[in-house]
Amino acid sequence: YVGEKEGYGYTVIVESEEITIWYSNINSNVKLYDELEKGKYLGEVDGDKLYLVFKKDGKVVDYKEYI
Repeated sequence: YVGEKEGYGYTVIVESEEITIWYSNINSNVKLYDELEKGKYLGEVDGDKLYLVFKKDGKVVDYKEYI
């Protein structure tokens, strides 16, 4: 998913086999279905807040396991 999410702003959702990560409130040139490599630049924060949401099986999980 790439686009606006209510309450989060412009959002890029990156899916892997294990986890889904939302990068929100960013300015980004990433397009839907772009293949991303580890360490790829996704964009810059739009303002002073960056939202990161880590989900597994549709449920929010503790990010510490994945960073």
